[in-house]
Amino acid sequence: MPIEKEGAYKKVLLLRPLRAPVEVEVTEQKTVVLIYPKNLGRFERWLQRRIGGPENIRRPLDEIGSKIWAMADGKTTVEEMCNRLEADYGERIEPTVQRVWAFIKRLAQLNLMLVKQPGDENVGEEAVMLHNIETERNGPSMDEGGSVPK
Repeated sequence: MPIEKEGAYKKVLLLRPLRAPVEVEVTEQKTVVLIYPKNLGRFERWLQRRIGGPENIRRPLDEIGSKIWAMADGKTTVEEMCNRLEADYGERIEPTVQRVWAFIKRLAQLNLMLVKQPGDENVGEEAVMLHNIETERNGPSMDEGGSVPK
């Protein structure tokens, strides 16, 4: 099924996600586990020192999430990702654009993925991270009808 290029997700299809530099572990099932430090507040750090606990978060991705992570090289557009995933998974991934964008948006909110807009070829990570913050505040929301970034 061809990707819908009109409507709320038209601009989303042009975005180019980029993996953040975090530790990655590949499981026997060929899925990815992202490993990154916890963002603890002062009290939480004090409490962790007293009672213990891991210093890192281990975020396992499912099979589809792992494929999206692998494709997020800053060059591949969301549209290209969706086309590849539809070829691999067919109806299992429908609605493709909404599912892919929801995943990318969630990782961007966690600062695990950067979102580059067309024309951002030479933009530094700081500017892309600022865009992520704006996307988090104003960007496409799956619950609010999918407005698109400006």
